[in-house]
Amino acid sequence: TWYPGATESEHLGGTIYGDLAAVSWSAHRIDLFGLGLDNACWHQWWNGKKWGGWQSLGGRIIGDISAVSWATNKLDLFARGMDNTVYHNAWKGNEWSGWYSIGGTAVGSPKVVSWGPQRLDVFIRGPDNAVYHKGWYGSHWHPSPFGWYNLGGVALDDIQAVSSRPRRLDIFT
Repeated sequence: TWYPGATESEHLGGTIYGDLAAVSWSAHRIDLFGLGLDNACWHQWWNGKKWGGWQSLGGRIIGDISAVSWATNKLDLFARGMDNTVYHNAWKGNEWSGWYSIGGTAVGSPKVVSWGPQRLDVFIRGPDNAVYHKGWYGSHWHPSPFGWYNLGGVALDDIQAVSSRPRRLDIFT
């Protein structure tokens, strides 16, 4: 890690390949997620004073992990499983839900964004290279627990998603 005023970087240990996902759910809190050599999700956190050690969250994952926080002490992770479906794992304030499938057939890594409390939007590139979308509306997945909306287009790589205000999503590919 490095921050303004630091005289040197800090080595956090661990062996992660691919891109790290970094997310913060409050002041002085940072959570890092990465894919380990065992194809599991590995997690490390900063609590404002020190780094915790790497912790395995399990899973049989291919590619990068996407992470988002929509409220204090709430984290949601998404990853492509070895069966190419999308998996979700949520921090519920005191424990992880564990990885479970939300369907879809992904080529590449999913991307998640939140534009407000209890709102998640997940995007993937499908096997036909179209962009697919699924939304969490606070109590259920839309269009269904395993269904996805086909938004069309031709994506040749992973999708990037951002929200600049409530009810606003921009996706790039």
